[in-house]
Amino acid sequence: MKISTPHDRLFKKFFGDIALARNFFEIHLPSSILKIVSFPSLKMVPGSFIDKSLKQSHSDMVYSFETSTGKEGYLYCVVEHQSTDDKMMAFRMKKYSLAVMQQHLDQGHDTLPLVLPVLFYHGQKSPYPHSMDWRDCFCEKELARILDSQPFPLVDVTMLPEEEIMKHGVISWLEMSQKMVHTRDMMEIAPYLIRLDKLFPLNDELFKSLLYYLFQEGETADRMLFFDALSSTTQRENVMTIAEELKREGREEGREEGREEGREEIAKNLLNNGFSFKQVKMYTGLSEDSLNKLLH
Repeated sequence: MKISTPHDRLFKKFFGDIALARNFFEIHLPSSILKIVSFPSLKMVPGSFIDKSLKQSHSDMVYSFETSTGKEGYLYCVVEHQSTDDKMMAFRMKKYSLAVMQQHLDQGHDTLPLVLPVLFYHGQKSPYPHSMDWRDCFCEKELARILDSQPFPLVDVTMLPEEEIMKHGVISWLEMSQKMVHTRDMMEIAPYLIRLDKLFPLNDELFKSLLYYLFQEGETADRMLFFDALSSTTQRENVMTIAEELKREGREEGREEGREEGREEIAKNLLNNGFSFKQVKMYTGLSEDSLNKLLH
């Protein structure tokens, strides 16, 4: 009888016996890893992580174990059956290991387990002709090692001072909106948007996208007051168009008293940020008497 996948069948017969699998790992794993694995706890885990396109040329077995500190880890053994060796195998091993980690998380765990990948090779070329380090699969090997050995860069806008963000050019619009969208009231962001419009004018498409986002994700006591503030910018036409859309949807109440208080708050912020009396009057629409009261 001819077996369609003889390598796979033989491999799984042997490695499906937990005693033989343990024997194999104890012989071949380096001492640094042997110290981590508690072999009496070794158990076979059902499932496979091999790409469908590689099923004919690769087999895999997964085993769970307790680490020396009592945590759960996995030994992931892959056998490469194909006669033509795979120079991307180190990358595949990395990808398969990540898949094991994802399955672990899907089972309800909230931390990643150790995954120890092992490749069983019996190809025609001897010794094994490729690197076991997945970073060698990159065209920029040394740069890949640098990137893989350090934490990813973080841009935490929640910790960036507003005045620092204001120096970042056009991207300041996005950074400021993300920093302040969840503030108590979006009126707090209005003075910054007015300043950004003067410093780094935004194109129509981006401005409208930002404004729609703010009103979907943010909160304010009076949206029309917010629109009134922004209508003093170069984006007045877009502001008024969006305001009319929201009105038609029945989202606005339009309390005049609240608008006046909001304008005064914006005026204070603009004055504190160095805007002239004339500019603040133009941006907020407040009367000279109202502005004079704010200065005393």
